[in-house]
Amino acid sequence: MAVPHEMLLHPELLSNEQLTHIIEQRHLRIDGIEKMPRDDLLDLFHQYCVPYGQRKYRDSGRA
Repeated sequence: MAVPHEMLLHPELLSNEQLTHIIEQRHLRIDGIEKMPRDDLLDLFHQYCVPYGQRKYRDSGRA
């Protein structure tokens, strides 16, 4: 089950099966993940699977 990478930024649009599949691909071992409520799945997804934003570099004075 391939999920487009753009969908990682909007996990609310994914089904529970897709969320579960992605979380399992990240090698997270969670008992009873198939029976978890959607809100808990989304929290797990945001905690472990959502990509981080761009780093903010401090101004070093170089130009």
